[in-house]
Amino acid sequence: MKKINILGIIFASLFILTACAFDGSLIDYKTNGITQIEEYANAKIYDNDYSNEDLDAIAQIVDDCKNAVGSSTNKSAVDTSVNKAKTEINSIPKKNSIEFNKVAFEETFIEVGSELPIPVIVKSQKMLITFFSENDIVWEGDTDIWASYDIDFFENNALVFYFFGVSGTHEPFYSIDFVQVIDGELKLFFTQHGSSDGRAYFQIILAIEISKRYVIDVVSINADIRIVEDFDMNEQLKIQIIQAAWNTLFLDKHSSITIDYVYIEQYYGTFNESVVVLLWLKDHSWFREVVDVGIAGFEFYFNIGREIRVWRNGTFYGLQEAVDKGFLTLENIKIIHETWSND
Repeated sequence: MKKINILGIIFASLFILTACAFDGSLIDYKTNGITQIEEYANAKIYDNDYSNEDLDAIAQIVDDCKNAVGSSTNKSAVDTSVNKAKTEINSIPKKNSIEFNKVAFEETFIEVGSELPIPVIVKSQKMLITFFSENDIVWEGDTDIWASYDIDFFENNALVFYFFGVSGTHEPFYSIDFVQVIDGELKLFFTQHGSSDGRAYFQIILAIEISKRYVIDVVSINADIRIVEDFDMNEQLKIQIIQAAWNTLFLDKHSSITIDYVYIEQYYGTFNESVVVLLWLKDHSWFREVVDVGIAGFEFYFNIGREIRVWRNGTFYGLQEAVDKGFLTLENIKIIHETWSND
């Protein structure tokens, strides 16, 4: 397995670190930032099958962002370079990865039979109807699935269904990172957002649309599930965020209200130490102005006084600002948008 190594430039990196910053804590922060970039790149290379050309591109990203870290004059600039490296590495396509479209089937199933179906590739409308019937899958009455997935759709496309169960205190959210076909196996790479500890049982239904040309020779379906633990939204953290929101977002504009009106309505996750929440100034429905935020095709709509904010190191940022500063990646935005759309 090819790995990226910084030994060849270690002395140059040390020179940059010491020449540009005399603050010992900043030097340590830079060293840690360089380590994060290297470890992130090596983990991606270990987990994925990249072409030699893409490996060279990753190596260049790593070198450029390390140099940017070395030239940084403050910790915020270091964070920006580290997050930029992760974003650019994530944009490199994996070898043998194929295009797909996730389907929100899990929102429209009323019931699935007592035994979860095995993974399946559905290549015709007749096969879809038979699959639903044989597995006691009940669809919402007002949803005309057969109109969406008719003969024309299946002429060039197929549906892939993957069912599994998970135990936990609440149902985790899943995103599909990418899909590969290798040696006759269709492999789905998922990320599970949140812990699966607990006794409650949830049926997870994941489905994707895919071109038939990718699955002609597929004989099996498998999945790789990566678990990302949710940052603990404990009471102390909630108090910190609410206090910061009151002091910086609401106090000056609306001095007649109290901090008790500030409420965290939804927690969307913590990404690279950035906590994403929906903040609401309760009982103030007179905030009618609508904010429309579009990021790489993902549209968010808010009312003033009820907005998604990114809290990082005591400071609030908007979604676009957090992306511009490298605190959030487009993959993070995708995850946030899917959760926001389902609220």
